Amino acid sequence: MASNSLICSNDNKFNRAVLDTNAVYFLTADDVAHHLLTVNKSEPQYAQLMENNKQKITELYTCDKIVSAYANHFEYIVSQRGAKAYQLDVLKPEVSLE
Repeated sequence: MASNSLICSNDNKFNRAVLDTNAVYFLTADDVAHHLLTVNKSEPQYAQLMENNKQKITELYTCDKIVSAYANHFEYIVSQRGAKAYQLDVLKPEVSLE
C-alpha cells in the first residue's frame, strides 16, 4: 500500500478487510492475466485507488493505532480468561549512554 502501486490482490476476507474497494482482485490465474491485459494504473479510477490506500495508511495504520489495537486485544484476551490485566510500566533503559 505504501509503495504507491496498484494492488492486484487475492480475493479473501482479510485482503478485502484491509483494502476494501481499493484494489483489483483475483481468484484464478485467468483473473490475473485479465487484469494485466486490461488495467492501466494511469487511468483516473486506478490512480484514485492508489491515493485512497496512501490516505488509509496515514489515517488508519499509524504505529500508535496499531500498538493500541494490539494492547486492547491482549487486555481483552486476559480479561476473558479471568486473569488480572497487567499494566505495563514505561520501559526504562538499564544502561545510560552518558
